[in-house]
Amino acid sequence: MHRLPPAVAWGGLAVMLLAGYWAGYKLNLDPAELPIWWPPAGIILAGFLRRPPREWWALAAIFALAAVLAYMTAGRPPALAVALALSAVAAGFIAATIFRRLAHDPRGLGDVPTLMALLIATAADAALTATGLAAAFAYFFGAAFWQVWGMGSTALALGILLITPVFLTWDRNFFADATNSDIAESVALMLGTIALSLVVFINIIWSHGLPLPAMYVLLLLFVWAALRRTAFEATNVVLAASLIAIWGTTLGLGPALTQAGTPADHVLSLQAFLAVAAIVTLFLAVEATERRRSELAVREQEAHLRSIFETVPDAVITIDEHGIVESYSKAAARLFGYDEAEIVGRNVSMLMPPYYRERHDGYIARYLATGERRIIGIGRVVVGQRKDGTTFPMELAIGELRTNRRRSFTGFVRDISERQQTERRLQDLHSELIHVARVSAMGQMASALAHELNQPLTAVANYLQAGRRMLQAGDERGPQRAAEMMEKAAGQATRAGQIIRRLREFLAKGRTERTAENVNRVVEEAVALAQVGTRELGAKISFDFAEDLPQILIDRIQIQQVVLNLVRNAVEAMAQSSRREITITTARSGGEEVEIAVADSGPGIADEIAAQLFQPFVTTKEKGMGVGLSISRSIVEGHGGRLWASTNDGGGVTFHFTVSAAPSPPRDGEQHGA
Repeated sequence: MHRLPPAVAWGGLAVMLLAGYWAGYKLNLDPAELPIWWPPAGIILAGFLRRPPREWWALAAIFALAAVLAYMTAGRPPALAVALALSAVAAGFIAATIFRRLAHDPRGLGDVPTLMALLIATAADAALTATGLAAAFAYFFGAAFWQVWGMGSTALALGILLITPVFLTWDRNFFADATNSDIAESVALMLGTIALSLVVFINIIWSHGLPLPAMYVLLLLFVWAALRRTAFEATNVVLAASLIAIWGTTLGLGPALTQAGTPADHVLSLQAFLAVAAIVTLFLAVEATERRRSELAVREQEAHLRSIFETVPDAVITIDEHGIVESYSKAAARLFGYDEAEIVGRNVSMLMPPYYRERHDGYIARYLATGERRIIGIGRVVVGQRKDGTTFPMELAIGELRTNRRRSFTGFVRDISERQQTERRLQDLHSELIHVARVSAMGQMASALAHELNQPLTAVANYLQAGRRMLQAGDERGPQRAAEMMEKAAGQATRAGQIIRRLREFLAKGRTERTAENVNRVVEEAVALAQVGTRELGAKISFDFAEDLPQILIDRIQIQQVVLNLVRNAVEAMAQSSRREITITTARSGGEEVEIAVADSGPGIADEIAAQLFQPFVTTKEKGMGVGLSISRSIVEGHGGRLWASTNDGGGVTFHFTVSAAPSPPRDGEQHGA
């Protein structure tokens, strides 16, 4: 919307003068038969509404002067002209204030509440102006007050509804923004309205005149303008038809005069038509404007969301409640290797390893049936599968959208195996620092052990050497004294054992609390973490998880460290193999244990290494320390399980370990203890 240009404002004042001349000299109407056309009220109200309030006093002076000239040109006495002008300007001032206070957007007619505010302001303006008008005519001409007030208020209201909306919807950029087809349609609409109005109201075809209902045929063009074009075009079309209708009626032509009755009845018929045309067109135009604005806002929002969807660095995938992919971002295409056309319309489970692919629809069905959330709104680390079959760890967060008709889910996927180079370098530096710290700690421990054990071991050696010399001397007391030396040596050996025992007790103090965990979830998260930094090795990981496994009572971090160590060992062992496949299995092992197995397709383990595989400092890696399997066995045994390895028939090795199942919760009515 734009402020009313000065040229249009001065043009409106000129119209007021011409209207006064036309009403006074051409129509020569009696004061009791008020003119059906009353433009000053519409122009005055439009002027107030399209200019800022700080200019209203200046506008009021200009409008009052123009109105006085218009009324005097129409042949009214100067005192009557001043009275009419002041009442019209005062009413316009009050109506503009009412409109600005009630309107949702006082800059134009953009919504229904603003249109309702205009109708209220119109009623107030017409009522106030008609009051001054009726009082003046009653004083100067002796006319009946209420008769003049009724006809005057109707004429004034029509003048406002036909003129003010044209100025309120003024758009100087209409032709600049419109396309050629829009301009052609607008021109055709205006020419069609003018032509049909001439046929209906000027009798250019039927000299005897058309019946009264013929006027309402023009409503078809008004509806067309309101629904298909802008409010600016619709108000101009109605105004053009209204001018022709008033012109024909003043010439004694048109459907309003074909009916029987007095001139006042003819005027009332035309006023009814103009009122219906103006109000219906305004409501339809405003409603269509709101609808187009809403559609534009939706399109802009969709475009904005689409832009975000296409540029967000994380993969974004939306699915329906049946798991069918509805949208698939470019980041997702880069991550998984599938094009959008290959995945949209298909089940999202094709982006998962076989184990989850077979169970995904069941997970959705369980959630829809029970409402129990295991990942929605929570997020977790899972495993995805690319188009080439390789798997990778990813952070998955899922959001849910519910409407009255359906549900949809949006997944945000981040590949945690593709960290930035700086982060990977920091991790490497961190690992190196930890390695140095471990070596330093082991060195300090070795020094401490050497220091603590040196004295008792030296004493043992000295006592034994002394006993040997006593036996070799052949002295009678030699055997007795040699026995004493051996006893003292045994005491020092016992002391050395106590030192080792105290060290073990010290290291065993850091026990952690154990909790009941879902074994499949623990293993899945550990495998996902194990894949970080191993993508370049291209190992394919598959799962074979048993269902309905009991929960296991474990230190979650320690057991995941065991799984992580076994998976990384398997990946590194297959670095030179042509086939790189890892299968991770969970199953029951007896009644109270769960077995976890990690099988690879690598070269296997040499016999000389297999015998001492779990001993400290035994390794087949060039840079390995040989403590991973030893520590893993200690962790497993600390959980009451066992860790062992077996050779696969088709090549490779399978590492197995067991953990104890968590105690079952008591049944209803059972109690723990006494």
